[in-house]
Amino acid sequence: MARPKQSPGEWGELHAKQLDETTWQARAWFTDADGRGSAVRRRGGTRAEALRNLLADLRQRSLEIAQGPDRSGDDLTVRRTGRSASAVTVSQLCEIHLAHMEFIDNIRMAQGHHINRGTRGNETRIIRNKIMPSRIGSVVATTVTVQDVSDFYFSIALKAPSEARNAQNELRKVFDTARQKGLVSSNPARDFRGVMPRKPVNKFVPGPLELRDFFDVAVAYRERPNRMGPEPSRDLEDLIEVVLGTSARLGEALGLHWVDVRLEADVPTVSIRGTVQEKGGPKFYQPHTKTEAGQRTVPIPDFLVQTLRRRATENTMGSPFVFHTKTGRVSGQQDLQRSLRAVRKWSTTSDLVPTVSVEMVPRALRRSVATAISNEESLEAAAKTLGHRETGVTENSYAKRSDLAPDVRHVLDGLAPWYKVTPENPDTASDKT
Repeated sequence: MARPKQSPGEWGELHAKQLDETTWQARAWFTDADGRGSAVRRRGGTRAEALRNLLADLRQRSLEIAQGPDRSGDDLTVRRTGRSASAVTVSQLCEIHLAHMEFIDNIRMAQGHHINRGTRGNETRIIRNKIMPSRIGSVVATTVTVQDVSDFYFSIALKAPSEARNAQNELRKVFDTARQKGLVSSNPARDFRGVMPRKPVNKFVPGPLELRDFFDVAVAYRERPNRMGPEPSRDLEDLIEVVLGTSARLGEALGLHWVDVRLEADVPTVSIRGTVQEKGGPKFYQPHTKTEAGQRTVPIPDFLVQTLRRRATENTMGSPFVFHTKTGRVSGQQDLQRSLRAVRKWSTTSDLVPTVSVEMVPRALRRSVATAISNEESLEAAAKTLGHRETGVTENSYAKRSDLAPDVRHVLDGLAPWYKVTPENPDTASDKT
């Protein structure tokens, strides 16, 4: 059957197929401005994501054709939004910005760049849940003032200062996109400076004794005699050791592949190459880390070598993941977080084990790693081990500063040359010389 005739800017039925374990490809037939048709293809980690990426690209292509060669003035605004520039609202700018970002992401993915879908999902959530439903979302974009941005900022900041900063940052990006497309002439979100101070980071850094208690409680919880249901796994205990032995983030630890584990080398290592994402949809393995600096190879201690050897022996189904479900698929962050909450809650009701602090989370374990390395080696070594590009994040959010000043008594003695220490009584100063 012949393909139905399409007008310029129209596309046909969408199809999707799975290319490999982590990649789907969606395609559709699109008619260009000159009437010629061509297949448009876009990829994604899931079928739904590939289709979303394809739709975003098709809509952007159709929008470009509808705009025509003239890309300036109020004519362009009418074609994009159906309204004149004097009537376009901030919510409509948000939709244009989101479509623009999807289009740019598709181009970058086609060029082989990695897109952090977790970060992009958080940005989309802030725009749709914070900016668009707010009062400023219904304001005509060309009339937005710095005072409007200030009112929007403080409506959130009084309860959640960090969310207010993130929302202002996304609003700034929305207006940046609008300026690039000629929809507004200024960016009021750039002219506003938030005044809410950042909340000091409460660095809960468990020491060796607290870590030992935590590990023992996790073991006791798994072995408790009155438990019901199937026998629980040792995933939580092993995860504690993996994080302490590699400094990996939770998603990075769960995403470890056996091909990246070198236990028989002279210096056993683990290479961290990706992470497990689970926000806004089903869990999946992302073949790159949060940042480029996060991709690292970490020499691992003896206790972790023993744990990984045991897990390799227990992996009878041949799963490529160090942490996997009974079906061999990668384990999710939510499952481990749920187990951790259960252990903490159980410790508050049992008289046989110490109480585990509610602040005992995977990030606290990374803080222990950062503090130990920083105190024994250097802050730079801690930053590289944790996968930070610079030491600022390590120092401000992870490593706990030691209050013991360096031993510089020999330097200070030089500031008082009129005193001498006699060999007979080194603890007593002589008279002035």
